[in-house]
Amino acid sequence: MNNLIVRSLTGVVFVAVLVSSIWFSPISFIGLFALITGLTTWEFSTNVNRYADASVNRFINTVAAVYLFLAFAGYCADLVPSKA
Repeated sequence: MNNLIVRSLTGVVFVAVLVSSIWFSPISFIGLFALITGLTTWEFSTNVNRYADASVNRFINTVAAVYLFLAFAGYCADLVPSKA
């Protein structure tokens, strides 16, 4: 039962942070999702290295994923100028 309470409180805090970042500004929303992208890519690379017959560089994968996310987010939010 204690594990359920901890997970529920963590979910409530995460939703509060997510909603407040959306409400505050697009930059904070992009920053939060860049952080989430980096953490999930790092965890995925760790799991691939641990359970698969492969060896991936966690740092390069994480930097590439965050950069790709920031590039798309910057373009979609008109933060990066584009030549059309």
